[in-house]
Amino acid sequence: MLINLELARQLLKKVVDSVGPEFKYPHLREGGEPGELYDATRHSDEEQAACTYVRDNAPSCLVGQVLHALPIGVPLTVLSRIDAQGDNAGLLAADGVVVSSSGFHRELREAGFELTEAATVYLRAAQAAQDGGATWAKAYERAEGMLPATRTETLTLWDTRIQR
Repeated sequence: MLINLELARQLLKKVVDSVGPEFKYPHLREGGEPGELYDATRHSDEEQAACTYVRDNAPSCLVGQVLHALPIGVPLTVLSRIDAQGDNAGLLAADGVVVSSSGFHRELREAGFELTEAATVYLRAAQAAQDGGATWAKAYERAEGMLPATRTETLTLWDTRIQR
């Protein structure tokens, strides 16, 4: 199943609307106790929040919920394999540009899902905002703010080429 920008936008809005505008992802600090939440605004960059696609046998983070909410749905087993690799954070370079999709895209492809480049940029913007401690409504706004960048002629042509 092809996950293009328009589908990513629809599903991100649906997920955000389902939890309400003030919802924040409950990051659990690595090694922290259950119920001990990670506040990204009060920790250094060296400290890692345990943001996972699956927690307690359910989709967890914003992008995990979006991917699982697809009409066919990315199975939790696939999202768990991505979590186990621990390289999903490698999708975002320091300047916010997607540079590598390594295990994330490979696992999705092997399960029959393909994210276009524009959808990847869009979802990574939302994920980065969530990981920075933003509400999911703010994460949605950040992703929507990326639309001029994701709708460049190059990315539009790339999306079109994959859809054929």
